[in-house]
Amino acid sequence: MDVNDPERGSAGFKWVSLKNLPPSKPISEKWLSRRRVSLVGVSLIAVIAVLFLGRCDPPPPEPGTVSNEQFEAWARLNDFRGPDLVPTGELFVKAQAWSEHMADLGGLSHSDPGDGVTPGWTIVAENVASATSLQGAQAALEASPPHRANMLNSKLTEGGVGVVERNGTFWLTQNFAGR
Repeated sequence: MDVNDPERGSAGFKWVSLKNLPPSKPISEKWLSRRRVSLVGVSLIAVIAVLFLGRCDPPPPEPGTVSNEQFEAWARLNDFRGPDLVPTGELFVKAQAWSEHMADLGGLSHSDPGDGVTPGWTIVAENVASATSLQGAQAALEASPPHRANMLNSKLTEGGVGVVERNGTFWLTQNFAGR
């Protein structure tokens, strides 16, 4: 190959004149219209899917998975707040696991409230308490202004509770989320 060949570049590619290309057919308006409709349709389906998947609420607790103590704690919370709080399985599981964690350690602490909560929440909160009775733990939360504020916050629309009794101490966790 001659690198000085005027029809080839220095890399050996042949130069093609645009004058020698066959004339192209114009794109029809019908073809463009179909493409626009397809693009709009696919975009609309994608937006609907994102909105639907983003708004899927977590399921309620499974039957038989809530202990008598949890049921009592939930009833006490709703008696204090009002019955608008929606129970969700993931918040019950999270709260129960955290109550067990605190009982194992023998001390109060907070979890990361967003851990273990289905994405899509805009606000989360957690209350923890321990006392010699479940009533005493709930009363301590009601008497504490920040915990009281969590329980009464209307933006927190979902909840779950966890209760562990160990060696005469009740460990109570209340988890909340708003979507």
